[in-house]
Amino acid sequence: NAVFKSKIGDLRLLYGGEVDCFDGKTNEYVELKVTRLLEAERQIRSFERYKLLKFYCQAYLARTSAVIVGFRDDDGKLRKV
Repeated sequence: NAVFKSKIGDLRLLYGGEVDCFDGKTNEYVELKVTRLLEAERQIRSFERYKLLKFYCQAYLARTSAVIVGFRDDDGKLRKV
């Protein structure tokens, strides 16, 4: 968990967030995400339209420079990164 400070105009914000890991080489936070394998065109469009935006917003607020997305099968096994 981490605490962040931001400012929007004259409004100062203090918020907390859960960060998955820290890269000691770059001294930056890294966000890890896992989602179901995308098989149909509809799933791909939905992922690109909604989930990627959600991932980006969360990473931006947590000042995360990298988001690593893994894709799992229905048994929960990681199949692709």
